[in-house]
Amino acid sequence: MRFSKHTHLTRGRNLPAPYFGKLAFRSFLALLGLGFWLNVSTAQTVLIDPAGAGGFELGATFAANGWSVSSGTNNPWFVGVPGGGTDPAAPMAGNKAYVSNDAGATRVYSITAPCQNYFWRDITVPAGESKIILTFNWEAQGESTWDLWQVFTAPTSIVPVGSDTHPGSGANNVPTTITGATFIGNGNLQGTVQTATLYLPPNLAGTTFRLIFLWKSDTSGGTQPPAAIDNISLVSSVAGNYVSVATGDWTAPATWGTADFPSPSDNATIST
Repeated sequence: MRFSKHTHLTRGRNLPAPYFGKLAFRSFLALLGLGFWLNVSTAQTVLIDPAGAGGFELGATFAANGWSVSSGTNNPWFVGVPGGGTDPAAPMAGNKAYVSNDAGATRVYSITAPCQNYFWRDITVPAGESKIILTFNWEAQGESTWDLWQVFTAPTSIVPVGSDTHPGSGANNVPTTITGATFIGNGNLQGTVQTATLYLPPNLAGTTFRLIFLWKSDTSGGTQPPAAIDNISLVSSVAGNYVSVATGDWTAPATWGTADFPSPSDNATIST
């Protein structure tokens, strides 16, 4: 996140009281003086389409959707629709990636069988598009920091190898098999469909990197079902410019007079 010089930053709570009580007016004057510097929607590059490869709707395998996969014997990843009442609810309809211990028939894992299993794809981000947002739907139970999904970015030289070993407890640890990767996010302990929104490092702009998903589980404890992931979306754009137009919460679009709010990659100005 970049901020203009001599501004106040308040995140996750109300902004400071406007100087002379005219923050909105000052922002309007700034808009007149700076042209359309105030944030407007910018074109996005779709890097993963949730209606296609990101939704696993191009076929019933990872390869058919342009993904690579490496799983050990225990609790491997599958693409399809799990049966036995283990398929997540909408919006995770149709094919999805999920963990299974019965050749994909159901979304159930062997709690006492350790594993670290991966799927991934390579992504090229246009130069200058440093605002890179990953979103997807997921559902998973599991166990504390032992049984969960994780997401990483890595150089394309790093090749994940699934195995029947647990990489160690930790919500944000990087397995030794992908040393050099960068932790992005994780999740578990949710029995209903969730939406993850993750911001990737801005320095990935103009590069090709590997986006990696991991399921890991150990030899004891845990709650069914394991991970299911669907509707993966990855978009990039040029960082936006935001000027506050009202006092309010940082994440409230009305604070900025836009349909969204500044991401860690955007420029944000708060009048003093």
